[in-house]
Amino acid sequence: MVLIQLQDLKYKTRIPVSDGATLLGIMDETGTLAEGEVYCSWIDKDGQVSYASGRVLVARSPALHPGDIQTARAVVADNLTLKAHHNCIVFSSMGVRDLPSQLAGGDLDGDLFHVIWDAKLIPKSCHEPASYPRVPPLDIGRPIERRDMSGFFVQFMELDQLGEVATKHKVLADQFEKGTLHQDCITLARLHSTAVDFSKTGIAIDRKSFPKSCANARYKPDFMAPGYKVKIEEHGIIFEDDEVDPLEDDDPRKAGEPKRQRYYESHKVLGVLYRSIDERSFFKDLHARSAVLKDDSTLTKGVLVDLWDYVKAEVEVDGLTWEQYAEEAVRMRETYEAMVYDIILEYSTHPTEHLEEMEVFIGNIICRTGYRSKRQKEYMTGMKEKYDRQVLSLMTAMRADDVTGENFEALRRSMACLWIGIQKPAERQERFQGSRRDTFGWIAAAACLKELEEYQEKRDVGPLLTRLARRLRIMR
Repeated sequence: MVLIQLQDLKYKTRIPVSDGATLLGIMDETGTLAEGEVYCSWIDKDGQVSYASGRVLVARSPALHPGDIQTARAVVADNLTLKAHHNCIVFSSMGVRDLPSQLAGGDLDGDLFHVIWDAKLIPKSCHEPASYPRVPPLDIGRPIERRDMSGFFVQFMELDQLGEVATKHKVLADQFEKGTLHQDCITLARLHSTAVDFSKTGIAIDRKSFPKSCANARYKPDFMAPGYKVKIEEHGIIFEDDEVDPLEDDDPRKAGEPKRQRYYESHKVLGVLYRSIDERSFFKDLHARSAVLKDDSTLTKGVLVDLWDYVKAEVEVDGLTWEQYAEEAVRMRETYEAMVYDIILEYSTHPTEHLEEMEVFIGNIICRTGYRSKRQKEYMTGMKEKYDRQVLSLMTAMRADDVTGENFEALRRSMACLWIGIQKPAERQERFQGSRRDTFGWIAAAACLKELEEYQEKRDVGPLLTRLARRLRIMR
């Protein structure tokens, strides 16, 4: 869990801006706002209506061109029609050119805009916004047929280069001293605008129009690196060394093999922020300071054994036995392990890199190469839902009691499951890839503690009710 949070912090964190908001853009149909004015209203977390006033920064993602960030003057309007709008930014309909179109070619068909009124983040001046001529859609000279649509779908899959253009822009902006102001970055921003509209216009970008400096984009800044490769071992997280030989690209023995991506140390702000979090150093210090993480038996089996001793001492007074449920507990453990194994096979994103039992148990896929992909996130959601649903079914069976509950059948069965959970199987099933953590014991422990709590309540309330009934008889 620590690694997951650390990776999210390093690769997916968002720096909060307290004096800012992301709002839906709409047009002022009343004609109240003058050119360069906007009206921003939102409902805060306390349910109060708030307004922005004064000079504000307005932007829209993705912002590749230097002029994709502009400023405007936010006003608090008296017009009742405007005041009825909340959680949106209202743009003026006056002027030669509307403000949304100046922000990365935005429009008002559902686009979201970033509004910031923090004076420290508002630039003193803005660059001239990009002005790209509108590209007319491709005219095939006849009505569109089904084969045209299927053909264009294939063509789009072949020629879509939006991601490549955005990646090269980010790399070159880091390499050039002038950043996004460099002419090659401005050229890529124009190509990006064309690539965005490819699905609507049918006009693809030509790779020959890429700047020559794009050849340098094969070396990426370190903040674009996927991160350390990690492996889950019996005693915790292990970082695998994945150093690249600086002469690897020139090694004649590796001719014809795909070259590994090379990275350099970025000295701009993204590189500094990226290197401020070092997973390898963090876990090295954590392992050095914590003897618990070095001894997995102390972390898992020791806790469960102590819990078993406590539960056993609590019920031995009343002579409750659990041994008759041992065989049923073994079957429940086998059912649980089969269920976990099926989930591992279903939700492993690679056929040779299976999930670990602990990943299924905690409901998080530990990304072994940095940030999680979209596919991993989708898998993680489905995996967690399926595991929780099946564990709930297993715990329901584990806690099934007799009609009266006086025999404490559920408590004794859950005790048997806990005992089986802390025992090492005679023949460990090798179908699991990687390390096994025997998480069944923790499921049994949760059920056992719940049943023990109910048992203690009944045990303590019983004598109290007896004394109360005796006192009532004396009062009569």
